[in-house]
Amino acid sequence: MNEAINKKVLAKVQTWPDWQKEIVSKHPYLFRHIIEESKHGHYGIAWGIEHGSGWAKLLDETLTKIEQIKPDAKIHQIKEKFGGLRIYLARTSNELESIIEASADIANHTCEGCSAEGKIRHNMWIRVLCDICQEQYTSSLVGK
Repeated sequence: MNEAINKKVLAKVQTWPDWQKEIVSKHPYLFRHIIEESKHGHYGIAWGIEHGSGWAKLLDETLTKIEQIKPDAKIHQIKEKFGGLRIYLARTSNELESIIEASADIANHTCEGCSAEGKIRHNMWIRVLCDICQEQYTSSLVGK
């Protein structure tokens, strides 16, 4: 792939959390939208991967599968929305959508905080959390 683009991408994510930098360093070409602007400003991915580190391994595995099928894929955004994993690509296919859907199904039962078995919790946000992370999250809301 294009080494110049990969270097620019990796330079752009230096302020991101370590687990996010690690994922980007494994798949830099997928994240090249970070250094591009759309007619509406930056793509959503410019603000980072918007979910907890508990889904990092699942995301890494998913991006590896995406690269195997479409090495020139472009990530628009990765986030948690209504407790589910969302991965948005610039262009997709039925095969890629199947991979993304399968990962979202796994995320529905994987704690976003620590990757243990979790379930959907309705707090201020809808998130997938295990009992321990749920307790920590609820405790952090006290007094807010």
